[in-house]
Amino acid sequence: MGLTEPQAELAAGYVSGVGSMLVSQPFDTIKVRLQTSDAAVYRGPLDCARQTVAKEGWSALYKGLLSPVLTEGAKNAVVFAVHGAVLRQLVGADGERSQTWAQFSAGAVAGWSQCCVATPSELVKCRLQVSGGAAATERYAGNIDCIRRIVAAEGVTGLYRGNVAMMARETCFGIWFASYDAIKGTAGRAVGRGAGDEGPLVEAISGAAAGCATWAPIYPIDVVKSRIQTGGLGGSTSLLGGFVAIAKAEGAAAFFRGFGTTMMRAMPCNAVVFPFFEFTKRTLSERLQLAALLLLCRAASCTC
Repeated sequence: MGLTEPQAELAAGYVSGVGSMLVSQPFDTIKVRLQTSDAAVYRGPLDCARQTVAKEGWSALYKGLLSPVLTEGAKNAVVFAVHGAVLRQLVGADGERSQTWAQFSAGAVAGWSQCCVATPSELVKCRLQVSGGAAATERYAGNIDCIRRIVAAEGVTGLYRGNVAMMARETCFGIWFASYDAIKGTAGRAVGRGAGDEGPLVEAISGAAAGCATWAPIYPIDVVKSRIQTGGLGGSTSLLGGFVAIAKAEGAAAFFRGFGTTMMRAMPCNAVVFPFFEFTKRTLSERLQLAALLLLCRAASCTC
């Protein structure tokens, strides 16, 4: 028997998650350094990249890569599988008229579901990304050293610092899936392609657009999340308190520090993730269905 649709979504989600992480990590490192430093430290994303490479070498742009690479595939697998399962339930119950709302709801649930993996991964990644930077307060030898020191200082629960902010941020998966589905459908019709047959170029463009549409409204939450996880709020873990503290100390502009870098990152990252997912899912489904058919034919021939 071939893979079921949820199993194919798990496998395709894993592949797409790893691929997107390899493409986007340098942009993410710059984003986190800009988010967690004072405005005077870096003049902008290019200056941040220049200083980082000059002082720490090109490899510094990939600091913290191991943590998300090990977990991003698992996170993406959970996100796509949960989204697919919830979507099938919602659309099956409510029909096509609720498709956009169903996409959003299924995406939000999927985002929340992977925080058990995403929060520790994001915490370690952010700590390593700022380690050695101009605004760094601590330096870590690597992923294991970072995890060991966090657990020693705060216990295992310390790995879930900022989890409320993470869950608030991960609601954005609702926007992500809903906007991707809407943009892909519109673009597909514009080029005369039917649903499910839009092609990799339409999928890539739709993914890039959906990534930008997703990050724009939730970026301030991500800034607060990064400050909480890197200790930039004096140890506070309050999402609301973080907003108030940053606004009072630095003004509204602080909530959009690194925003341009995030938009630059969102385009290639999401242009990769959806075509990877769609291609892998289609390939797995087609090949495993063929394998199942051949097995059935062989079984039938043996009984004749």
